[in-house]
Amino acid sequence: MYKVRNFSSASEFLDTNGDYIYANPMEHVLLINVIEGVRHNMLRVFQAFNIESEIDGTLVMVFVVDGNCLIYSRQYDEAYLDILASELPFDKLKDLVFAGDKKTIENLLLFKSLHFELEKHLVIYRCEKLNPKFRVSEGRMRLADQNEAQALIKLSLDFTEQYEGIRESPFEMKAAVEKEIREKILFVWEADGICGLAVEMNRQSFDYPEIGKLYTVPEKTGQGFASSLLYKLTEKILSEHPFCMLYTKGNNLASNRACIKAGYMPIADYARFVIKGDA
Repeated sequence: MYKVRNFSSASEFLDTNGDYIYANPMEHVLLINVIEGVRHNMLRVFQAFNIESEIDGTLVMVFVVDGNCLIYSRQYDEAYLDILASELPFDKLKDLVFAGDKKTIENLLLFKSLHFELEKHLVIYRCEKLNPKFRVSEGRMRLADQNEAQALIKLSLDFTEQYEGIRESPFEMKAAVEKEIREKILFVWEADGICGLAVEMNRQSFDYPEIGKLYTVPEKTGQGFASSLLYKLTEKILSEHPFCMLYTKGNNLASNRACIKAGYMPIADYARFVIKGDA
């Protein structure tokens, strides 16, 4: 039913899978960075293969390098788990991070009866058309103003602490926020003061806009301000681009609800796992 296609180099792997990988760089950003590391002789490739079907083509891409076993799936099927399990030398992979498609990796590790820990889970969203039934909360979206930079720096620090679990340097955040204000990409939701913020990102490595740093002031949560800001900022972006993307933490129910409510569709679940104990 399925066959394994092995590759002898990163270039050969990329020649076969490159179009698919770069079609969604947000999902494959780690894989892209790892391939770049190999190209610059910073990482070594230990194994690279696809699991393919005559009908559906490539279903799974596997790329194993120093420190990482990357597994990405176009279409999940438990029938290929035994192939993955037999192709990967798990006795040599216990110290590696497994990253990529959450469902495939999680079920593979369960299939192998391994103890593991989920270190990161991101849901990747795409929006081409907003929800026509969405009701915008009171208030309005506007560009951030340099005069309120101090308040926005604090909110940005609060966001990174909540999202990443670390408190960033106030000095570095000050520079970042002031740059966002100058470049007119930092937006706030105003309703009796600043209720939330978001940034319109245009990374050079991506050819589409992305929304980041979506955050609601803690005392203003539950009033629909974040989803309203997301809706209006996406509306602005879609007037200029065919689609917009973003990602949220998988366990942040409020953020995921806000995305779906506005009209975003989940397109991928990225996760990172570490094996606990002996493999």
